[in-house]
Amino acid sequence: MRRRRLRVIDGGIRSAVDSQALWYGVARALSPDDDPALVLVTPAEPYVCIGYHQNAAVELDQAACRAAGIGVLRRRLGGGAVLLDGRQLIFHYVWPRDAAPRQAAALYGRFLEPLIRCYRHLGIAAVYRPVNDLQVDGRKIAGAAAAEIGDAVVVGSMVLFDFDGALMARLLRLPAEKMRDKLAGALDRYVVSLGQLLTDVPSRAAMIDLMLRQSANALAVAPEACELTADEQRAMADEVGMLATVDWTLRSGRKFVADGVKLADGVHLAEGRHKAPGGLIRVTLLERRGQIAELAVEGDFTCLRPAALGELCRRLAGATLDPAGLELAVADAVAALALDLPGVAPTDLARAILAARRDGC
Repeated sequence: MRRRRLRVIDGGIRSAVDSQALWYGVARALSPDDDPALVLVTPAEPYVCIGYHQNAAVELDQAACRAAGIGVLRRRLGGGAVLLDGRQLIFHYVWPRDAAPRQAAALYGRFLEPLIRCYRHLGIAAVYRPVNDLQVDGRKIAGAAAAEIGDAVVVGSMVLFDFDGALMARLLRLPAEKMRDKLAGALDRYVVSLGQLLTDVPSRAAMIDLMLRQSANALAVAPEACELTADEQRAMADEVGMLATVDWTLRSGRKFVADGVKLADGVHLAEGRHKAPGGLIRVTLLERRGQIAELAVEGDFTCLRPAALGELCRRLAGATLDPAGLELAVADAVAALALDLPGVAPTDLARAILAARRDGC
């Protein structure tokens, strides 16, 4: 069987903005008949990268980020906040949508397989843990995120050469300051890097060589070093402009009204949350006499078509906030939009919404 060419685009050491814009430019320019690509990059400076559905003001202690000189960027993939720096190799598989699995769970299984093989080649017993993690003896060594971008499907992850759990704990926003030391300890216990597992850690170049060999075997492709096309360069430049804006990075879903929300009799604005197997769901609900008036949904889960989540919220406007009826309405909307939310069922979304309801409204 003829192996399809895999375009390998190694961006080398790039700025934080470029490290996110690079893979997006390749995905945006991809046409259905194009060869797939593997995009590799290492950040030149540390930054926190939040998921598409996350709210920077909720997830991060922005004053701590500024004090530490740590930038913040929002990516176009789901998942949670991650600290990225020169001790990681970020990679994204960019695949024609029609040549990739249709479900997110299958995507993760397929495109994390090369990384699993890399680790096992190094003597590390990595295993896939749904929805989107790789673990070694119960400790996380990698996570992944996926999305559809134009005619492409993208699955991104990283090789963790080393990780500063104490710094990450300082940058997250926590309900109580006394939790920070506990969080740092938990990160040390439950996140592991190559530096902790190996006495002889492979170099960036050696790891890339291993990834290409394992990608060739696992994905039946023929890796070939390539440069960005003119279309990809233009798409990347456009994304650089977007990522550099405060509006993009700090946006937190659709605003209900420009100057806040005025509450009246029978009208209430509140937040709710629910932890689903696929991630934390945060909801902001404007309730009017027992119905959804407006809704925003955020969190560290994955939605394969991220922008479709806004349409889900719009479709649920007017839904009654009784458990049975709401779950049915959510299920109908998810089915109508063909949303792929691995580890997040309509029941989970309904529970998050109901958690925001306030009795007596």
